[in-house]
Amino acid sequence: MHSLSSRALCLAEVLPEGRLIRGDVRFSSVCSDADRVRPGDVFVPLCTADADGHEDVSVAVVRGAIAVVAERLVVAPGSVCL
Repeated sequence: MHSLSSRALCLAEVLPEGRLIRGDVRFSSVCSDADRVRPGDVFVPLCTADADGHEDVSVAVVRGAIAVVAERLVVAPGSVCL
C-alpha cells in the first residue's frame, strides 16, 4: 500500500504524540508491505493473524524506508527514524 501526498509532510506533524527516536523526517509516501517499500517511504509494519510486520523492518530499511512507525521499539539498521 502506498499513500501519496501532493506535498511532503513532517512525521512530527502527522504523529504529534509520537515518540521520534532519531528526529523528524519529511515524507510523501507510506507503505505497509516491506517488499514494496520505495526510497523515501515511511514503513508502517502491520500485525495480522499470519504475520508480524515488525519482523520485516530490516527489509524495509534496506529498500529505502526513511522512517518506521511501529507499535513497539524495533531494531533497524542504519540511521532510520523510528
